[in-house]
Amino acid sequence: MDADGSHWRKLTDNFFENYYPALGPDGNSLVFASSQSGAFEVYEMDVNGKQKQLTFGIGEAAAPEISPDGTKIVFANNIHQFERIWIMNRNGSNPHQIYFDPNADSLDPSWSPDGTKILFAHGNGDNKQLEIMNADGTGLRPIKNSFSTRGRSEWSPDGNLIAGYSGQGWDRGIYLMSADGSNLHPLPVGGTALAPSFSPDSQWIVFTGYLDHPQDDNGCEIYIIRIDGRDLRRITNNDYCDWQPRWGR
Repeated sequence: MDADGSHWRKLTDNFFENYYPALGPDGNSLVFASSQSGAFEVYEMDVNGKQKQLTFGIGEAAAPEISPDGTKIVFANNIHQFERIWIMNRNGSNPHQIYFDPNADSLDPSWSPDGTKILFAHGNGDNKQLEIMNADGTGLRPIKNSFSTRGRSEWSPDGNLIAGYSGQGWDRGIYLMSADGSNLHPLPVGGTALAPSFSPDSQWIVFTGYLDHPQDDNGCEIYIIRIDGRDLRRITNNDYCDWQPRWGR
């Protein structure tokens, strides 16, 4: 849909789970995870709905994201209980693991704007921490003053900010911080919120919120808000849950 919620349209038409969409840098295609082959694999689809499968039997894939230069895809891959961070070429060739902790999950990766680093959540349950590593899996370091999270964070396109969410149950909120982890603060969204994503100009956040239907499992809608906490707007209105938004670049 457009950024104001207009021109909403459906792209997938099957009886499987299709989730974790992320638009490519040119805005003409997106990658997502789907169970249509019997296991969760990564697919790419153009904005008209034509799709192709990119991974085949290497694990349970999730949260794919195309690199800023359009040549690589990073994703989480669940193999034997724990999730790991994998990377592959845009066409699905050369899929390989770049980070794995045998005692914890590593998931929801997001590229830095220059494509040299990857932000991801690392840990167990709701107590994961945000960490950064080089795109080849080296140079791992935790973000200073990070917070406990389930995952799904993002770097702002201008490189200055990181958005994430923290909390448990119906007490989750959106947080912003500087890219070095300083100046951590919540956004005043007024209810349970998660899965933030930045607008291309880095001035807005889109997120999943249970603001109008608190504690209703099917009550989540998509909202946008300025990074200074002004102009909260709801942009979907459905009788089912809308979640995991990603703003096109």
